[in-house]
Amino acid sequence: MKLQNPHDRVFKEVFSDISITKDFIQNYLPKEMVKLLDLDSIQLQKDSYIDEKLKKSFSDLVFQIQTKENVGYISILFEHKSYPTEEISLQLLRYICNIWEEKYKKEKVKKLPLILPIVIYHGTKSWETEQSLAEILDGYNKLPVEYQAYIPNFKYLLYDLTRYSDEDLKGNEQLRFFFRVLKTIQSLSAEDFLQNFLNQIAQLYHLENQVFVPFINTILFYISTTKQNLNKQHYEQMIQIIEQNYPKGDEQIMTWAELFREEGIQEGLQRGLQKGIQEGLQKGVQEGKSEVLINLLTKRFGILPQEMRKNIQSLDIYRIDIITNEIFHFETLDDVQKYLK
Repeated sequence: MKLQNPHDRVFKEVFSDISITKDFIQNYLPKEMVKLLDLDSIQLQKDSYIDEKLKKSFSDLVFQIQTKENVGYISILFEHKSYPTEEISLQLLRYICNIWEEKYKKEKVKKLPLILPIVIYHGTKSWETEQSLAEILDGYNKLPVEYQAYIPNFKYLLYDLTRYSDEDLKGNEQLRFFFRVLKTIQSLSAEDFLQNFLNQIAQLYHLENQVFVPFINTILFYISTTKQNLNKQHYEQMIQIIEQNYPKGDEQIMTWAELFREEGIQEGLQRGLQKGIQEGLQKGVQEGKSEVLINLLTKRFGILPQEMRKNIQSLDIYRIDIITNEIFHFETLDDVQKYLK
């Protein structure tokens, strides 16, 4: 199994927080559309409907929501290519059909649910492609209305972050902060990005630990896996500012500081899983192998719980080798936990 795409991971971890998704809907969807929705009814669906052809371009989250008439679905797709293509409408049509087929075949629904497709884009070029299927259907717009009624067509909601200034960004502090990171991570130099990050993070210090810590850990992981021109000193500065200004403190934040200061997170992450395994084998001792395994799991899943770190450090070499060899098959930390019992 491949290392999870960092764009996919950050999108899903941020928008899996229902409060952030509701905030996005309230602040970005057309007001008349929001009036039709019961936001208190929104529920995250477990399934993804991205097929193999779409995985390189999109990540998705689907939310069930009650409308004034019935139950429908809001599908938020995160476009993580560096540039848009005219193929997007056709891709979305296939995606919507994936959902409908699933509902029809597995859930045996008598009527297919309404699906609102939303695309969030943060590439390097502005989105110039038209937002309807009709635009790629040869001659559609020249047809009489009576003829058009028999031809499939739909539009999608697009949020092109390249077109938003900081003042244009709406929503709560977390949503605005996340969008600013997405907007600037590819366009700014390392120094400008760092300065922007440090200026904006001050807005989050009032958050409670249980909100601030997982959110910032997600953002730090994303930055460390995608912003290639940041070095160890940049990361040290980030952590130092957070430590100085976030008075509540947290073990996970301290662990990030430890990672950055001891090896530089960008070095460990860019070398990847394969090098980590090779280094562990070369050490040939229990302590070395356990530390490598902890680093591999950290790179894959983010900061590990302290209890799990201690359990791994106490394993014998045989058990460490088993877990290391199985790491490509793990999807969650629960899969790892089974080997520690």
